[in-house]
Amino acid sequence: MPCYGTIGNNYLNHVLSMKTGFEIWANKVFVFEGGFSDDSRDPGNWSHYDFNGKYNPTKVLTGTNRGITWETYFNNAEKVFGKRSSNHFKNLTIGEAKQLAYKSFWVPLYGDQINNDRIAINIIYSFWGGGGYSMVRFTQNWLNKNGKNVAIDSIIGNETVKAINSLSAQKQTELADAQVEYRTLQLHSDPNYKIYPGWDKALEWLWSLKSLKTSGGNLLGISIFALTLYFLTK
Repeated sequence: MPCYGTIGNNYLNHVLSMKTGFEIWANKVFVFEGGFSDDSRDPGNWSHYDFNGKYNPTKVLTGTNRGITWETYFNNAEKVFGKRSSNHFKNLTIGEAKQLAYKSFWVPLYGDQINNDRIAINIIYSFWGGGGYSMVRFTQNWLNKNGKNVAIDSIIGNETVKAINSLSAQKQTELADAQVEYRTLQLHSDPNYKIYPGWDKALEWLWSLKSLKTSGGNLLGISIFALTLYFLTK
């Protein structure tokens, strides 16, 4: 086992402490999200599964906890935690909610593969709050209008991610701005918009990320880290 010395260990700690796109998103979204809520006006509080796990063609009121819907919890809790119960759902900790958000939203929606954190956050936050497929379709149309050739299928996948990552830094910034403008229109047209003032704060936060330095920054840091370890162990 090589000894990397003080410089190597310090650099390792630095790289491991770097904020990923997920951490930037999760550390903010769980400030906006409260605890358990079963407000019947919120469409996200309705699920096809009741608390006994029975499927209902017509949705039933089950609620959300820390922004996690019962349906998301029901479909993923056993894989993530090795258990599933309505009591556990109603008492989720922020740490548990983050685990579910990462494994149920961030990873399946290619958050770790998109090299611009703002673009990843815009897409995944739309799925989180509703309107994700529409956001992907908007993104795909934007890509095609800007010289790419992707299918307009509302599905975030390898083809769309590759097209996003091939954009110049300036074009990625333009796409991220266009996504936030589109998200603003999405939320303003939602009949529940005035009921939930937190959406205004969410939009303000999405615009504030314009100053975020992204486009593969973490990958660069990890690459430098790997080279540093190589030379330290020679």
